[in-house]
Amino acid sequence: MKNDDLEAGMRELEWFHDLRVLPATWPVIRVDGRSFTRLAERQQFERPFDARFHEMMVKTAEALLAELHGAFAFTESDEISVLLPADTQLFNREVEKLVSVSAGIASATFALQLGNAAHFDSRVWVGPIHRARRGLSSLAAERRGALLSQWVVLLDAQKRGSNRQPGDGCARG
Repeated sequence: MKNDDLEAGMRELEWFHDLRVLPATWPVIRVDGRSFTRLAERQQFERPFDARFHEMMVKTAEALLAELHGAFAFTESDEISVLLPADTQLFNREVEKLVSVSAGIASATFALQLGNAAHFDSRVWVGPIHRARRGLSSLAAERRGALLSQWVVLLDAQKRGSNRQPGDGCARG
């Protein structure tokens, strides 16, 4: 069997390959650390807050923002949510590609900082901007008062490269 025939046969069975994020919606990519409770124990991270872990999560969120051309990110514990613009055409809005690449970016970025294996899974939430903004903004506001590892990283398309710091802002209404 020729390579072209094999590839065509495999693609024929990729049932979800054509699944796309609906047009004109604001996708939120949500990555979540896999087995991070055990990882935290092995790495002896301090509870309830570890500055080193926090810094690795912020850098991972920043990598996702940059690579996915996101507008906003929020990280808490071992989770990161990244809001993509409604007009994004990243990977032609293919769900499989968005979740696999975002999980890969998060896993690689975090693992390189850690110096050990670390894995993230990923999913896509899709909805109207008012729900995404309201959800992310209220989550950020609710968590900000806890003074633990809840941090917001804002990245406006116009402000890329600014000297922003974790906690500088949240989604705008």
